[in-house]
Amino acid sequence: AGMLSGCCAGPVAARQAVVVSPLPQLTSRDRRALRVHVTSELDRLDAESTGAATGVGADPARIEGLRAERAVMRRTLDLVDDLTYGVCEICHGFIGIDRLMALPSTTRCITCAR
Repeated sequence: AGMLSGCCAGPVAARQAVVVSPLPQLTSRDRRALRVHVTSELDRLDAESTGAATGVGADPARIEGLRAERAVMRRTLDLVDDLTYGVCEICHGFIGIDRLMALPSTTRCITCAR
């Protein structure tokens, strides 16, 4: 006969009892500040892309780099309101508003990025 019966049998019950802590979250004020910051970066990239594309001796590699950077910023703007934005993909700790303002598209806290 099996030794395990019911839902509270030894190690199985211990594994089921793991409590997941809530994700750290940005404040609504921080999210607003990040949206403003990322939007201004998008505006800057748009202006820089337009200037690079219409200028004399336009550099296709530079234009493509600006387009790629803009795509990353656009995705970041879309993610700012996601509850997992600002949570490190490695340690699941809070990335920190200062780091997010400096690198809005980062997915790692300063410790895990090293």
